Amino acid sequence: MAGSGRNPGHKTPGRNLADGGSTAMRHSLPGFLLLSIMGSAGAEVATPTIADNTAGQGFFDTTEIVPAGGNAAILRGQARLNAVLRAALIYDRHIGFSASPLQLRISAAALGGSATSATLAYAGPAYMVAGFPGSDPDTAYPIALGNDLKGSAISPGADDITCTLNQDVDNATVLGAVSWYYGFDRQSGTDIDLIDTLLHELMHGLGFMTVLQQDGSVPPLPGSATRDVFMPWLEYHGVGQLTDP
Repeated sequence: MAGSGRNPGHKTPGRNLADGGSTAMRHSLPGFLLLSIMGSAGAEVATPTIADNTAGQGFFDTTEIVPAGGNAAILRGQARLNAVLRAALIYDRHIGFSASPLQLRISAAALGGSATSATLAYAGPAYMVAGFPGSDPDTAYPIALGNDLKGSAISPGADDITCTLNQDVDNATVLGAVSWYYGFDRQSGTDIDLIDTLLHELMHGLGFMTVLQQDGSVPPLPGSATRDVFMPWLEYHGVGQLTDP
């Protein structure tokens, strides 16, 4: 059974890593690209669907750029896509997706901001699941984590994680002269490393998030679940544990 969950976004990127792998185009349709990412052992790692059908925008941005840090793209949209693929490969190398290829739905949108502040991206599970074999019946899990615990895809082909990037970071209005850095080499300088940001956001989609609201309420969860898998690890500062383990 399924519910929904999403991280509202963040304004600071995480840590960068670098790794190898390959990609293979599966097929393309108007409005989105569907690709298959292959790991170093030849197994399928992730299938990102690029949901972005605006010509000249997002992952279809044809602005010419100088290749940087091992990302050979000369068009901005392709550089963004290459960064997404690299982030998925990094997670496969360091965590591994043993149950099934990770299904990513990623878009780039004009999220705006100011000269000093902007939401870089936001991401989260496509939905929550509960009541599958091996799960705690009182607990809801992000679908990607549920797949891994079950050992197979709970809903084959369905999205596991959704992620939206702020394409406005590349213009002069948002964050001034600061732009996205698309290289793979951790040499972003004063710019913002897109792979850092993707690693941070995709981790929310993998389960480092909670549906708990600031007022302590919990939205409806699937099945008989009363909490998500992250809630037992939350505490009020100076008050004690928020939920029973």
